[in-house]
Amino acid sequence: MQISAELYEFVIRVVDDRVREIKVTREDFNALKQVVEELAQAQKRTEEELCSLVREHAKTREMVAGLSDTVGYGLENQAYKTLPRLLERDFDLKIKDRVGKTVYCL
Repeated sequence: MQISAELYEFVIRVVDDRVREIKVTREDFNALKQVVEELAQAQKRTEEELCSLVREHAKTREMVAGLSDTVGYGLENQAYKTLPRLLERDFDLKIKDRVGKTVYCL
């Protein structure tokens, strides 16, 4: 069976077009593959940075808790020094003796 030259050229053009489409698709796939790899690496760096931030946040919380304790103890000490005078002024209670840090004898 013989095909005409015109039909032969048409078939060749169609096949060439399809091959070009497949090539573009493969190139697109390879480009997308590269982009996905870059995104995966960026995600890994982000996760590592997030873990670092979580650790630093935990340290900050410990430091703030320590600071809170320090300020609280300082205020408590000031209150113990001031309490006898306030009790006398506001309630007419006179402190005779202080036993320890928290027990007052009236």
